Amino acid sequence: MKYLWTEDTGAGLHFWKLVDQLFFDDKLSVESKGSNQGLLDAVLDLEMKNGAVFTPRRRMKI
Repeated sequence: MKYLWTEDTGAGLHFWKLVDQLFFDDKLSVESKGSNQGLLDAVLDLEMKNGAVFTPRRRMKI
């Protein structure tokens, strides 16, 4: 899958989704700055099992 990452949210994000629909036949996954932060937060909330340890070096802010 190919991704189109954008800083836009709201109307700007909607624009890029329309570009994907009209010119790329919905072949791209359009992701925004807001969804990036959600992914980073989800990784930080992971619970490790079987004694595994996850220590983030720093918390990234987008």
